[in-house]
Amino acid sequence: VYGIVAAYREVFQILPISYDLTPAHTVSKEEYDFIKEGIAYKITDSNTVKVTYVDYISDNNYKGLSSAQVPEMVEYNGSVYQVSDIGEYAFWGCASLRTLIIPPSICSIGANAFLGTNINTLCIVGNGDWQAGALPFNVNTLYIGSGVTSIQGLHVNPSAIYSFAAVPPECDENTFLGYNAVLHVPATSFTDYFMADYWCNFADIRNDAVEPASVSLNRTDAEMMIGNTMTLSASVTPNNATPNTVVWTTSDPQVAIVDNGMVTAIGEGECDIVATCLDKRAACHVAVVNPVSVTLDQTEVTIEQTQQVTLTATISPEGANVQDIIWSTSNAAVAEVDNGLVTGIGLGECDITVSYHDKQAVCHVTVIETTIYITLDKHEARVLPNHMFTLTPTTSPLETSLKVTSSDPNVAVARLVNGVVQVAGRAEGTTMVIVGSVDGTAIPDTCLVTVYTENGDVNCDGYVNISDVTDLIDYLLSGNGDSVSQTNADCDKDGNVNIADVTTLIDYLLGGIDLNPPMTETFTVNGVTFNMVFVEGGTFTMGATEEQEWDAEWDEYPAHQVTLSSYCIGETEVTQALWQAVMGSNPSYFTGDQNRPVESVSWDDCLTFITKLNELTGKQFRLPTEAEWEFAARGGTKGQGYKYAGSNYINEVAWYDYNSRSTTHTVATKAPNGLGLYDMSGNVEEWIQVWYGSYSNESQTNPTGPALGSDRVFRGGGWNSYSWGCRVSSRLGYYPAYTHFNLGLRLAL
Repeated sequence: VYGIVAAYREVFQILPISYDLTPAHTVSKEEYDFIKEGIAYKITDSNTVKVTYVDYISDNNYKGLSSAQVPEMVEYNGSVYQVSDIGEYAFWGCASLRTLIIPPSICSIGANAFLGTNINTLCIVGNGDWQAGALPFNVNTLYIGSGVTSIQGLHVNPSAIYSFAAVPPECDENTFLGYNAVLHVPATSFTDYFMADYWCNFADIRNDAVEPASVSLNRTDAEMMIGNTMTLSASVTPNNATPNTVVWTTSDPQVAIVDNGMVTAIGEGECDIVATCLDKRAACHVAVVNPVSVTLDQTEVTIEQTQQVTLTATISPEGANVQDIIWSTSNAAVAEVDNGLVTGIGLGECDITVSYHDKQAVCHVTVIETTIYITLDKHEARVLPNHMFTLTPTTSPLETSLKVTSSDPNVAVARLVNGVVQVAGRAEGTTMVIVGSVDGTAIPDTCLVTVYTENGDVNCDGYVNISDVTDLIDYLLSGNGDSVSQTNADCDKDGNVNIADVTTLIDYLLGGIDLNPPMTETFTVNGVTFNMVFVEGGTFTMGATEEQEWDAEWDEYPAHQVTLSSYCIGETEVTQALWQAVMGSNPSYFTGDQNRPVESVSWDDCLTFITKLNELTGKQFRLPTEAEWEFAARGGTKGQGYKYAGSNYINEVAWYDYNSRSTTHTVATKAPNGLGLYDMSGNVEEWIQVWYGSYSNESQTNPTGPALGSDRVFRGGGWNSYSWGCRVSSRLGYYPAYTHFNLGLRLAL
């Protein structure tokens, strides 16, 4: 029965059947001489070879592959052979084979060469005449290459034929078994096919056949590690070629396999991944290597509970597939690991292992008790007697019960209420408020508290009012000073407590004088003195506040809350005298008075000046932050909500475009603001430490501005500025190397 069926198929080639025709007898197998790109060849003479059947590892040449291309020439051992024949049973049992490309060099096809296949696409390529042998019988689509001149005895009846030959190939009565197929031909050859023998028998001839000219890949070579994958992409030109898709094959599936361009490395060695479109092909040479070693950047670590540490694995050679890297822990109750991130869970020891196939590395992890840190929102504070402020503690990484103490309860007392530390001043002096844990295991934090009394607070109750006048008069009349502060009672600071102090205190209460001028510190450099004014920390609204009205610019929005720690700022702008004393030169445009502000200096110049000043003084002078500058310009905690620095009337406090006569002026010749700072509005613009950037509406503490930028901020307006440019919230920026004769600086400390 088998012999009859096989013969019938060889002769007529018309059975539309797909099933396994396994012969009852043993198939004779010819010895092969070599295998090239998965095809077994038998050398027939010095110039030719034929495709032969080989049963290696219970498999044949193309089992599992969907496409096969028989080459016209093949190279082996330094010799080049022409492929002349396809031997019997060459593709026997290749049930998944759908596309077959056969060159014209094939002179004969052996019996049962395609037995058990499901080939539905046949490609006849190359140059010259093509005469069929035992072809597959169920071909649906036939492609004929542009170099084919004759096709004899095909015995096929496909549903579609694509002929790319410019001249219709010669045919005979046995070429086609029917003419119901759609015939696609080149547009320029439509008439020739329409008139040619046998071709003219096709009822549906279309002029849309475009032959693929080339196939290209996104890469031609690659090195991979076992288990890795990579994606190759192929393109067929021209874009309108038919077909314009490729079939993917591998020359050695033991090294790498491919599925629709996705290449997976299987074993060590080299192979070619080939993309084929008809007879056009492109290849990527793939070398697959086995990982040599896996190492970790740390072999031992000690962490606390809840603490995390990242381990980094290095696989040699490079190119590991991260999906094949496996992390594991020997004891998840001690430490867990997620892609190299190790988290301490419980006390103890364990091993963290990273594995890549059969290679691995180990890190020994010891987990110890967690150290809890307590952090306060303030580390320095000032408070009046009988006044209170709060501290907010946070604990990390775990919560703990807190304990609060004061090193000197006579100066200030502290207590914990609903998670907040309340500190109340009692008497002049300093004390350290300490916040620790009840069990004593947490790292505590501290706040240095200074309790101070204001000048005029004669009875030290934290307030200056009419009772202080009464107590001062009683003291002067009776001489009993038990409840009187001699320091605060000396209201005019002449070193004596007398009736003049009563007059001074009354004047203060009536709003005539300031009993508590700013605290200043004087420095001298090479004979030149300058003052730094203490600015007590506090919270204020920065930006376009209500008093700025319609003068506020877009970059002053949104107004936002800012909290600052205490600091010092220059009483005046840096003078030409101080710059000369530090730098040995004066870059200013307006000279003649060394007490004018220095100008024509860049932001970079200012940093050079400050560096030398710090070397001379041993201090840490700097430029103010933008928030520090604005807080000081507004008057700090004594601010009155003025539009300009110290007044709503700009002529009182600033040299600007209207009154400056186009020049700078001696510093401190206009009225100061509430902190005793001069020329915060007008005279010269002042460089600021931070980068220029947009505001955020979020509350901030000690902000330092954007991390990066192109321009540095300058503030305050200058002698050539309009009034709106001298407002306390007005801001500008320019690149750090910029200089101008209205641009100077003010120091911070």
